Amino acid sequence: MQANLTNRAMEALKRQKAWTFSVTSGRVFHNPNTKRPWAKEQNIREGYWNPTLKLLGIRYRRPYCTRATYATIGLMAGARPAYMAAQLGHGLDVFYRDYAKWINDQDNEREMVKIEAQINENIPELSLRISKPA
Repeated sequence: MQANLTNRAMEALKRQKAWTFSVTSGRVFHNPNTKRPWAKEQNIREGYWNPTLKLLGIRYRRPYCTRATYATIGLMAGARPAYMAAQLGHGLDVFYRDYAKWINDQDNEREMVKIEAQINENIPELSLRISKPA
């Protein structure tokens, strides 16, 4: 399955590409000082990520944590775990191990409504007529 991007993410990439796309490297993001691809991820983190978090008053977290944020937003929105696992490039076993705590029982009622609808739509109702003994 091909990963999808949200509309916001796609628009952000398009806007960024207009400013920084390098035909020679084929990359959208590069070091604004050298106009070349980033040599190391650490340079992005130290020069931009960390100062941005500090400016916004957000405690430090690794950029990698944005994956977990995306996964939990998807689960909270009701996305299927199999879809979210594919989006992140995980197998279901890894996905459940890492994100099971976000799949909780707050939506049990909604899930039961889905199950009931499927049953009612696809399984004929049995009519049990029990006659009273005379």
